[in-house]
Amino acid sequence: MAGPENLRYHAKPGDSTPARGEFTYALHVNGFAIHVNQVRSSSPVSAIEQLRATRNGRRVMSAGEDGANHVEIIFDSAHVEGRTRDKAFQFDFDHASGPALGQDQLRQFSWALAAAPRRFALGPKGEYHPDNPNQDGHAEAIGVIVDLPIRLPDGPVHVGDQWSGEWTGTTRKKDGASFQYRQNAQLEEIIEGPSPRARISFSTSGLLQIVPEKNSQGEETTLDARGFVLLEVATGLVDAGESAGTISTDITSLGLKIVHEITATYTSP
Repeated sequence: MAGPENLRYHAKPGDSTPARGEFTYALHVNGFAIHVNQVRSSSPVSAIEQLRATRNGRRVMSAGEDGANHVEIIFDSAHVEGRTRDKAFQFDFDHASGPALGQDQLRQFSWALAAAPRRFALGPKGEYHPDNPNQDGHAEAIGVIVDLPIRLPDGPVHVGDQWSGEWTGTTRKKDGASFQYRQNAQLEEIIEGPSPRARISFSTSGLLQIVPEKNSQGEETTLDARGFVLLEVATGLVDAGESAGTISTDITSLGLKIVHEITATYTSP
Protein backbone atom coordinates (compact mmCIF):
# COMPACT_ATOMS: atom_id res chain seq x y z
CA MET A 1 0.00 0.00 0.00
CA ALA A 2 1.25 3.48 -0.89
CA GLY A 3 2.14 5.80 1.96
CA PRO A 4 -0.25 8.46 3.24
CA GLU A 5 -0.47 11.83 1.47
CA ASN A 6 -0.64 15.20 3.17
CA LEU A 7 -2.98 17.16 0.91
CA ARG A 8 -3.02 20.93 0.98
CA TYR A 9 -3.30 23.95 -1.29
CA HIS A 10 -0.28 26.21 -1.40
CA ALA A 11 1.12 28.67 -3.89
CA LYS A 12 3.82 31.18 -4.58
CA PRO A 13 3.56 34.34 -6.70
CA GLY A 14 3.37 33.49 -10.37
CA ASP A 15 2.01 29.93 -10.08
CA SER A 16 -0.07 29.61 -13.23
CA THR A 17 -1.73 26.72 -15.04
CA PRO A 18 -3.32 26.92 -18.51
CA ALA A 19 -7.03 26.19 -18.29
CA ARG A 20 -9.62 25.41 -20.88
CA GLY A 21 -13.05 23.94 -20.47
CA GLU A 22 -16.79 24.19 -20.79
CA PHE A 23 -19.52 25.80 -18.76
CA THR A 24 -23.25 25.16 -19.05
CA TYR A 25 -26.22 26.84 -17.44
CA ALA A 26 -29.92 26.04 -17.62
CA LEU A 27 -32.87 27.65 -15.87
CA HIS A 28 -35.97 25.57 -15.15
CA VAL A 29 -39.16 27.17 -13.84
CA ASN A 30 -42.12 24.99 -12.85
CA GLY A 31 -45.48 25.81 -11.35
CA PHE A 32 -48.73 27.53 -12.27
CA ALA A 33 -48.51 29.14 -15.70
CA ILE A 34 -49.18 32.66 -14.38
CA HIS A 35 -46.22 32.48 -11.99
CA VAL A 36 -43.93 30.81 -14.53
CA ASN A 37 -44.69 33.55 -17.06
CA GLN A 38 -44.07 36.25 -14.44
CA VAL A 39 -40.62 34.82 -13.71
CA ARG A 40 -39.70 34.24 -17.35
CA SER A 41 -40.78 37.74 -18.41
CA SER A 42 -39.24 39.58 -15.43
CA SER A 43 -35.92 40.14 -17.26
CA PRO A 44 -33.98 38.96 -20.34
CA VAL A 45 -31.85 36.86 -18.00
CA SER A 46 -34.86 34.97 -16.61
CA ALA A 47 -35.93 34.11 -20.16
CA ILE A 48 -32.78 32.00 -20.70
CA GLU A 49 -33.47 28.31 -21.02
CA GLN A 50 -29.96 27.06 -21.83
CA LEU A 51 -26.46 28.46 -22.21
CA ARG A 52 -23.19 26.74 -23.11
CA ALA A 53 -19.70 28.26 -23.23
CA THR A 54 -16.31 27.00 -24.33
CA ARG A 55 -13.44 29.02 -22.93
CA ASN A 56 -9.67 29.27 -22.77
CA GLY A 57 -7.50 30.98 -20.18
CA ARG A 58 -5.34 30.32 -17.16
CA ARG A 59 -5.64 29.62 -13.46
CA VAL A 60 -3.31 31.77 -11.35
CA MET A 61 -2.59 31.20 -7.65
CA SER A 62 -0.61 33.48 -5.39
CA ALA A 63 0.21 33.28 -1.70
CA GLY A 64 -1.69 35.55 0.68
CA GLU A 65 -1.72 36.23 4.39
CA ASP A 66 -2.32 33.56 7.05
CA GLY A 67 -1.72 30.76 4.56
CA ALA A 68 -4.55 31.79 2.24
CA ASN A 69 -4.13 31.40 -1.51
CA HIS A 70 -5.57 33.94 -3.91
CA VAL A 71 -6.99 32.23 -6.99
CA GLU A 72 -7.84 33.97 -10.23
CA ILE A 73 -9.23 32.18 -13.27
CA ILE A 74 -8.79 34.44 -16.28
CA PHE A 75 -10.54 33.63 -19.55
CA ASP A 76 -8.69 35.01 -22.56
CA SER A 77 -11.53 33.96 -24.86
CA ALA A 78 -15.01 32.47 -24.56
CA HIS A 79 -17.65 31.44 -27.08
CA VAL A 80 -21.23 31.38 -25.79
CA GLU A 81 -24.28 29.83 -27.39
CA GLY A 82 -27.74 29.63 -25.90
CA ARG A 83 -31.44 30.13 -26.27
CA THR A 84 -34.31 31.90 -24.58
CA ARG A 85 -37.97 31.03 -24.97
CA ASP A 86 -38.04 33.27 -28.06
CA LYS A 87 -34.66 33.11 -29.78
CA ALA A 88 -31.19 31.64 -30.05
CA PHE A 89 -28.15 33.77 -29.25
CA GLN A 90 -24.38 33.60 -29.35
CA PHE A 91 -21.52 35.83 -28.25
CA ASP A 92 -17.75 35.81 -28.52
CA PHE A 93 -15.73 37.44 -25.76
CA ASP A 94 -12.07 38.13 -25.19
CA HIS A 95 -10.21 39.38 -22.13
CA ALA A 96 -10.98 43.00 -23.02
CA SER A 97 -14.70 42.58 -23.73
CA GLY A 98 -16.05 43.35 -20.27
CA PRO A 99 -15.98 47.16 -20.27
CA ALA A 100 -17.69 47.34 -23.69
CA LEU A 101 -20.83 45.34 -23.00
CA GLY A 102 -23.29 48.19 -23.44
CA GLN A 103 -26.89 47.88 -22.26
CA ASP A 104 -27.63 44.39 -23.61
CA GLN A 105 -28.62 42.51 -20.43
CA LEU A 106 -28.42 39.11 -22.11
CA ARG A 107 -24.88 39.84 -23.26
CA GLN A 108 -23.94 41.17 -19.81
CA PHE A 109 -25.28 38.08 -18.07
CA SER A 110 -23.55 35.76 -20.55
CA TRP A 111 -20.24 37.54 -19.97
CA ALA A 112 -20.67 37.47 -16.19
CA LEU A 113 -21.38 33.73 -16.17
CA ALA A 114 -18.99 32.54 -18.86
CA ALA A 115 -16.16 35.04 -19.40
CA ALA A 116 -15.71 37.27 -16.35
CA PRO A 117 -12.64 36.42 -14.21
CA ARG A 118 -13.29 34.17 -11.23
CA ARG A 119 -11.56 35.43 -8.06
CA PHE A 120 -11.59 33.82 -4.63
CA ALA A 121 -9.41 32.91 -1.67
CA LEU A 122 -8.68 29.30 -0.78
CA GLY A 123 -7.16 28.36 2.56
CA PRO A 124 -4.55 25.59 2.84
CA LYS A 125 -7.32 23.13 3.70
CA GLY A 126 -9.86 24.51 1.23
CA GLU A 127 -11.57 27.28 3.22
CA TYR A 128 -13.48 29.11 0.47
CA HIS A 129 -14.03 32.87 0.35
CA PRO A 130 -15.26 34.43 -2.93
CA ASP A 131 -14.12 38.00 -3.55
CA ASN A 132 -17.65 39.19 -4.35
CA PRO A 133 -20.24 36.85 -2.81
CA ASN A 134 -23.22 39.00 -3.94
CA GLN A 135 -24.90 38.76 -0.60
CA ASP A 136 -28.45 39.03 -1.97
CA GLY A 137 -28.03 36.58 -4.86
CA HIS A 138 -26.68 33.15 -5.62
CA ALA A 139 -23.13 34.13 -6.64
CA GLU A 140 -21.54 32.39 -3.67
CA ALA A 141 -23.57 29.20 -4.21
CA ILE A 142 -22.67 29.22 -7.91
CA GLY A 143 -19.02 29.57 -6.88
CA VAL A 144 -19.30 26.53 -4.60
CA ILE A 145 -20.23 24.59 -7.74
CA VAL A 146 -17.91 26.08 -10.39
CA ASP A 147 -14.80 27.02 -8.38
CA LEU A 148 -14.34 23.43 -7.10
CA PRO A 149 -13.48 24.29 -3.47
CA ILE A 150 -12.80 20.95 -1.81
CA ARG A 151 -12.20 20.87 1.93
CA LEU A 152 -9.06 18.83 2.54
CA PRO A 153 -8.43 16.50 5.52
CA ASP A 154 -6.65 17.68 8.65
CA GLY A 155 -4.03 14.92 8.47
CA PRO A 156 -2.41 12.51 5.99
CA VAL A 157 -4.74 10.14 4.10
CA HIS A 158 -4.40 6.95 2.06
CA VAL A 159 -6.06 6.21 -1.25
CA GLY A 160 -9.67 5.28 -0.49
CA ASP A 161 -9.92 7.38 2.67
CA GLN A 162 -12.96 9.64 3.08
CA TRP A 163 -13.58 12.77 5.15
CA SER A 164 -16.22 15.46 5.58
CA GLY A 165 -16.49 19.12 6.48
CA GLU A 166 -19.12 21.75 7.26
CA TRP A 167 -19.13 25.53 7.00
CA THR A 168 -21.44 28.55 6.95
CA GLY A 169 -21.62 30.82 3.93
CA THR A 170 -21.87 34.59 3.71
CA THR A 171 -24.89 36.24 5.34
CA ARG A 172 -27.47 37.59 2.90
CA LYS A 173 -28.15 41.29 3.38
CA LYS A 174 -31.89 41.39 2.74
CA ASP A 175 -32.94 38.85 5.38
CA GLY A 176 -29.85 37.63 7.24
CA ALA A 177 -30.03 34.20 5.61
CA SER A 178 -26.93 32.12 4.91
CA PHE A 179 -26.14 28.74 3.41
CA GLN A 180 -25.10 25.88 5.65
CA TYR A 181 -22.83 23.63 3.60
CA ARG A 182 -21.72 20.05 4.12
CA GLN A 183 -19.18 18.27 1.94
CA ASN A 184 -17.99 14.67 1.70
CA ALA A 185 -14.72 13.92 -0.13
CA GLN A 186 -12.52 10.96 -0.96
CA LEU A 187 -8.97 10.43 -2.18
CA GLU A 188 -9.69 8.13 -5.12
CA GLU A 189 -6.21 7.62 -6.51
CA ILE A 190 -2.73 9.03 -6.98
CA ILE A 191 -1.94 9.44 -10.67
CA GLU A 192 1.78 8.87 -11.12
CA GLY A 193 3.94 10.99 -13.41
CA PRO A 194 6.58 13.72 -13.33
CA SER A 195 4.28 15.56 -10.89
CA PRO A 196 1.95 13.05 -9.15
CA ARG A 197 -1.65 14.20 -8.91
CA ALA A 198 -4.31 13.30 -6.36
CA ARG A 199 -7.76 12.66 -7.76
CA ILE A 200 -10.20 13.84 -5.09
CA SER A 201 -13.95 13.42 -5.56
CA PHE A 202 -16.55 15.42 -3.65
CA SER A 203 -20.25 15.90 -3.06
CA THR A 204 -21.53 19.12 -1.52
CA SER A 205 -24.97 19.93 -0.17
CA GLY A 206 -26.29 23.23 1.11
CA LEU A 207 -29.43 24.59 2.75
CA LEU A 208 -30.26 28.28 2.93
CA GLN A 209 -31.20 29.05 6.53
CA ILE A 210 -33.80 31.84 6.74
CA VAL A 211 -35.25 33.23 9.96
CA PRO A 212 -38.97 32.19 9.86
CA GLU A 213 -40.32 35.70 10.45
CA LYS A 214 -38.41 36.90 7.38
CA ASN A 215 -39.58 34.06 5.16
CA SER A 216 -43.16 35.06 4.42
CA GLN A 217 -43.21 33.27 1.04
CA GLY A 218 -42.04 29.96 2.44
CA GLU A 219 -38.81 29.92 0.43
CA GLU A 220 -36.63 26.81 0.68
CA THR A 221 -33.37 26.89 -1.28
CA THR A 222 -30.99 23.95 -1.51
CA LEU A 223 -27.71 23.24 -3.28
CA ASP A 224 -26.44 19.91 -4.52
CA ALA A 225 -23.12 19.44 -6.34
CA ARG A 226 -20.58 16.75 -7.08
CA GLY A 227 -17.37 16.38 -9.05
CA PHE A 228 -13.61 15.96 -8.71
CA VAL A 229 -10.29 17.77 -8.93
CA LEU A 230 -6.75 16.70 -9.80
CA LEU A 231 -4.42 18.28 -7.25
CA GLU A 232 -0.67 18.26 -7.80
CA VAL A 233 0.68 16.76 -4.59
CA ALA A 234 4.04 18.57 -4.69
CA THR A 235 2.93 22.02 -5.82
CA GLY A 236 -0.55 22.20 -4.25
CA LEU A 237 -2.00 23.47 -7.55
CA VAL A 238 -5.28 22.33 -9.09
CA ASP A 239 -4.48 20.85 -12.50
CA ALA A 240 -8.00 19.94 -13.66
CA GLY A 241 -11.50 19.30 -12.42
CA GLU A 242 -15.16 19.11 -13.18
CA SER A 243 -18.42 19.62 -11.33
CA ALA A 244 -22.16 19.55 -11.82
CA GLY A 245 -24.79 20.96 -9.53
CA THR A 246 -28.15 22.58 -8.97
CA ILE A 247 -29.47 25.45 -6.89
CA SER A 248 -33.18 24.84 -6.31
CA THR A 249 -35.68 27.25 -4.80
CA ASP A 250 -39.16 26.13 -3.78
CA ILE A 251 -41.59 28.97 -3.01
CA THR A 252 -44.35 27.06 -1.31
CA SER A 253 -46.79 29.95 -1.06
CA LEU A 254 -46.88 30.17 -4.88
CA GLY A 255 -46.39 26.54 -5.78
CA LEU A 256 -43.31 27.63 -7.74
CA LYS A 257 -39.97 25.87 -8.20
CA ILE A 258 -36.91 27.53 -9.79
CA VAL A 259 -33.84 25.42 -10.57
CA HIS A 260 -30.47 26.72 -11.74
CA GLU A 261 -28.53 23.82 -13.29
CA ILE A 262 -24.77 24.31 -13.76
CA THR A 263 -21.76 22.33 -14.97
CA ALA A 264 -18.12 23.35 -15.29
CA THR A 265 -14.95 21.61 -16.47
CA TYR A 266 -11.31 22.71 -16.36
CA THR A 267 -8.42 20.92 -18.05
CA SER A 268 -4.78 21.80 -18.70
CA PRO A 269 -3.83 21.54 -22.39
